[in-house]
Parts: sequence; structure tokens; C-alpha cells
Amino acid sequence: MKLWRIMVPILALSACSSSDDEPGIDSAVPQYQLTTEWLGLDLSLGLSDDAVQLVNTATTNDQKWLIEPLEGGYFRIANIQVGSGQSLDIVNDGVFDNVVLAPTGDFSGQRWLITPLDNGYCRLTTDFLGPDYSLDIKNDELDRIVTMAVSGMFNGQNWRIENISDVASDETVPLCAGPA
Repeated sequence: MKLWRIMVPILALSACSSSDDEPGIDSAVPQYQLTTEWLGLDLSLGLSDDAVQLVNTATTNDQKWLIEPLEGGYFRIANIQVGSGQSLDIVNDGVFDNVVLAPTGDFSGQRWLITPLDNGYCRLTTDFLGPDYSLDIKNDELDRIVTMAVSGMFNGQNWRIENISDVASDETVPLCAGPA
């Protein structure tokens, strides 16, 4: 498996350049929607009652994500609805499977590695847990709970990252858009 460094335009925050719909978010920054190979395009990573989970796909701010490059090939992932003050994170509780939005800081659970897979999707892992644990969907009666699970050949760990904004991404960015 190859590791590619995905370069995504830097998140820009400015009260002067924000759009009316997304306060404090630069309207010239690409926004992304994340879905899995397992559950397809009908369910997207989003917020429901402030919990990170899969929700019915729509074009609402709770399903729009910003991906900000960090040092070392990692990325910070923030949700448009709550803004850049909260980032996708892993709860440091000894179990390490709870994925939440937490106050943005210099925390290894907020440093995400996006690794393209041979099938056109990507695996998301954190600096905190390393490559042995991936962002996944619990296989239960709801199939909507986002978790960290042991990395493997599971299509719930294969993420599609699609630019859903009118702002073009850098053409050299491999966007994990699923099979061609």
C-alpha cells in the first residue's frame, strides 16, 4: 500500500471574507463530504445532536468538513457547522474508540493521516493511535456510529472524500473519490 501525502488548500479563517451561510469560514476554501464504501453515498459523516455519526446525506453544514494540512503529512478535520474551534478527535479514555468534536488544540488525536488505498478510497488514522486503528463504522443495528477500530480489510474503513463546494481543489490532490 502506498502512502501519499494529500495536499489540501489551507483552511483560512477571516471575519472579513466569510460567507453569509458559514460565519468565520472563508468561502474560498474547499468543503468536503465523507462517506464510506460500505454504506455508500446515502449516509455521510455529520453531526446529530452534536454527536459525530453517519447521517442521511444532504448539503447541510453539519455534513461539510474542512481539511487543514498540518506538519508531517497530517491533517486537522473540522466541521463547518461548529467551525474551526472544534476538531475531529479521539477521546483519551483508555478505550480510545470514541470519535468526537473537541476544542481544537495541539493534540495527537486531532492529527489525521489520510492514506489512499488501491481501491480509490482512503483510510483515516490518527497520530495518537497510529496506523493500527482506523476511522470505522460500528456494525450494529444502526450502522451510524463512528468509531476507531483495528485496521483491516473492512469497507467501513474505506472513506470517500469529495469536494462538494464550488471552490476547486488543487488539481494534483488525490481526493479519495472511490473507484474510477
